Amino acid sequence: MLTTFNRWVLGEIDNSRPRKLECCDGTPVWFLKLKVAKEWLAETHLDAANYLIRRRLFELPKTYPVKATVLDSSFAQYIPARYEEFKKNGRTYQWDSDILDFLKGDAKKYKKPWGDCNEVYFHWCMENRHWVLCEINFADWMITVFDSDHSNFSHNKLSELMEPWTRMLPSLLNASGMFKGHPKLKIARPKITVPNFDWRRMSTDIVPQSRTSGDCGVFAIKHLEFILGDILLSYAIEDNIQYFRDKLCIDIFYENVYP
Repeated sequence: MLTTFNRWVLGEIDNSRPRKLECCDGTPVWFLKLKVAKEWLAETHLDAANYLIRRRLFELPKTYPVKATVLDSSFAQYIPARYEEFKKNGRTYQWDSDILDFLKGDAKKYKKPWGDCNEVYFHWCMENRHWVLCEINFADWMITVFDSDHSNFSHNKLSELMEPWTRMLPSLLNASGMFKGHPKLKIARPKITVPNFDWRRMSTDIVPQSRTSGDCGVFAIKHLEFILGDILLSYAIEDNIQYFRDKLCIDIFYENVYP
């Protein structure tokens, strides 16, 4: 399969028709960026992988016995973009349908409603230069960041970047109407403030650190795959990066074709 794929990418067999993916057209150039080590991944690469992962969650419930959903990478842009307006008066902030629709899910795209999930996962390109995986855990009221290179952001800088999420998510969940029974939201009354989400960055003892830049998007995808498949993150190491890239190419090229 890899040999055939490599020949297609290089134009040794007909490659004039790109693969029709859910998020974009998978051209040879698009796949080359996914295949070559240290090449920076675009949002569409993350979204193509996430579409495949969501489909597996739906079609293989015994293999993936988790109550979780995976969002498109565009979700990570919505919260920070609204923060300045939210800070003016968070109690009366009106959430728009663009972001509330994320919470409703979309069965045609294998997206579960948040109210049916214990966790929600999304990829975030922090400051448009570094991909990480984020997990929202409703029971623990916690956002966990899985980061393959802690050197990009100090703890203080990351705390600043996480502030919109920790402050705005409770309001968003409350506005959705899906979490009325959650103990954190039961106290939501005019004179009582709902507690912010907590956040943490998973330690380097759990998330191996990369030595070079450019592969963070691949690691962010593999972190998600490994967590959902109950595989140790210690396998997500730089020595395996070419294997990870080749496997993503094969998985997307052969499995992720959009009807």
